[in-house]
Amino acid sequence: MFYPPPRWQSKPTGLVLALVAAFVLFSACRSGSNPEEIIEIIDTPNGPTEIPTIVITGVGNYSGTLKLNYAEKITSKTTKTISGTMAAKGTVSLQSQPPKGALIVSIQAGPDTNQPIYIGRLIGSSAGISLKLNLVSSGNLELRPADSGGIIPIGTYAEFQLINGTLGGSYKQEADLDFMGGAEGLNVPSWEPVGTSTTAFTGTFNGDGNQIDRLSIDKSGIDNVGLFGYADSATF
Repeated sequence: MFYPPPRWQSKPTGLVLALVAAFVLFSACRSGSNPEEIIEIIDTPNGPTEIPTIVITGVGNYSGTLKLNYAEKITSKTTKTISGTMAAKGTVSLQSQPPKGALIVSIQAGPDTNQPIYIGRLIGSSAGISLKLNLVSSGNLELRPADSGGIIPIGTYAEFQLINGTLGGSYKQEADLDFMGGAEGLNVPSWEPVGTSTTAFTGTFNGDGNQIDRLSIDKSGIDNVGLFGYADSATF
């Protein structure tokens, strides 16, 4: 990659360089220092733009292609796609990295590329993202195993929705999430509240100080609508 030269090198001529060298040497002799120690480059060349790194690690048995769909910024109405290869219980090697401020909308794995797994993670101005996914051999997402304390981590939109399948578990949100509700063009489905009056959430949920943005629910005429629709003897 080409970087522009410092200003003092921009138009070198024999006379100019000779005068500069003489002045530097004269100044160095007066101060008793090494000439190299007082040469100052006025303009520092611009380095490459810092790009946060997304590290995706599979904790399941899926091996194969993985597509990551992202919006360049949260106001984008379309997504771009980069691909990578996932090895079972290994890290994905992506073709490239999204820019700062991009939103990871979804990933697609396995033969059924029409079924995106929604993520909802915003890449910060400098910090990257460590994303862990429990993808089974078919490419479908499952909840990650519980830790030594019996707590299941929740780090994506899709994992949060999977709580509906295990309403008595103990969960902890591990990152800020963007549920992308009302975002035009991203085709994110309306949120399905966790728990209903007939199948209540009875477990434990710890938000751990993390936030949820853009929760949108389109359930007109239905009771018990919210992030959690209905809870019974649950702990928050």
